[in-house]
Amino acid sequence: MISISGQTEKYVLDLNTSTDSHIELTIDSSINGSRITWIISYISDPILDVHSFSSNKLSIDTNLKELKKEEFIILKNIKKEEIIIIVKPNIEMSRERNYTFKLGKSTISGKTITINVVSKENGTTEPWEIIRHGEPISYEISKTKTKLTITLTAILASEIITNFELQQTNSGKIVTFQLKHKDNDSVELIKKAD
Repeated sequence: MISISGQTEKYVLDLNTSTDSHIELTIDSSINGSRITWIISYISDPILDVHSFSSNKLSIDTNLKELKKEEFIILKNIKKEEIIIIVKPNIEMSRERNYTFKLGKSTISGKTITINVVSKENGTTEPWEIIRHGEPISYEISKTKTKLTITLTAILASEIITNFELQQTNSGKIVTFQLKHKDNDSVELIKKAD
């Protein structure tokens, strides 16, 4: 007999119940209580990285975002008994994602600019971060989920243009823009083309 968690012939591994991309299963392959050898007979797709270890363990690694449909693995013992492992994808992790990341309207008050940041994944607000801060010029910067406020704190000797970069956390998309200061009390947003 070959079984997994008491299941013979078919075992369902539902990845919807886990966000772990590494799973280990214990395989019971025996005759009258004595362990017998088993092998991985078939893997339906290389997206499943499957290995046996120890004498009764099966390791399954996969990319939960890339595993889009049901796949399967067949194990067989030396008595030619088989068990099929049905691997169901994690629907939430593997769903299609459409990302929007751009600068919206801005308002200026003296040397302070407030910029609306549109960062969405399938219509839901998506986190983002500032990865370039206008160096070497110093600014006071604050952000919320949808707004970025930048105030010049340095004293300038002449007109200057500084660079900023924002990155959307999960997509990795980057938005770049520049701030132009003609003097210590002004700011102008220069957007980069999308």
